[in-house]
Amino acid sequence: MLSNLISSQKFVLIVDSNGQEKIALPTINGFLKEQGQSDSIKLFNPKRDANCEENNYQTFLEDCCDSENKLNVILPPLSDLLLYNPKKSELFQFIHQLKLNRNIKQIYVWASKVHAFETFTIACLEYMADHILYIETKDTLSILTRKPGGAVTNKNYTFTRTKDSFQVEAIKKAINKVEQVAVKPEQLGTFKIELEEDELIARNALKMPYEKTSETEGSGGGNIIYTPDKDDDFDEEDPDDDLYI
Repeated sequence: MLSNLISSQKFVLIVDSNGQEKIALPTINGFLKEQGQSDSIKLFNPKRDANCEENNYQTFLEDCCDSENKLNVILPPLSDLLLYNPKKSELFQFIHQLKLNRNIKQIYVWASKVHAFETFTIACLEYMADHILYIETKDTLSILTRKPGGAVTNKNYTFTRTKDSFQVEAIKKAINKVEQVAVKPEQLGTFKIELEEDELIARNALKMPYEKTSETEGSGGGNIIYTPDKDDDFDEEDPDDDLYI
């Protein structure tokens, strides 16, 4: 159930890309009902009292402080909040104070991206939220969670919505398999190991300063004639003459 994924943090912001504000209240009520919290719901009424020049924020906060039970606060959709209380700074301060209130277990706000005038406000609320539920399409959503210590997770899901609940299923990312390509020795470095045919012929034709004698070539003997270079310091004396060999 979707409610299990968003019930552990205090401020839950639901960002709706499809303009489904009509289902905001029944959906959030459904989340709390699934968690057995339906008897602790407190709704905020954004309409001003005709006899009061100030908004209802302070009165609502005082009522929450006086409560003997833990409350789950549901605010109206963001468009309604801004309609009756257009001062955004007061709204941010109100939500901040709700988060600090020990009598409040969770706060829910539903915001719709289809209203251009809400863009800045949504960005600020995203910064304040502990859970952000993004309803992206008619059957996909993602949940961003800020955990104590600063860790952030973002997971994607598909969902089906019934009259009573949201059923979600995590989207598994496809892992692209890397083809195993046989690596040739000559590809491991910048040096060329294999020789072309003309290079091989040139190498075989090269005479080295030593060669086998013709007498031992066929018999497998080990006699070698060494031809010194002109710059060699060649000593004609036998270096092993003291060994009496």
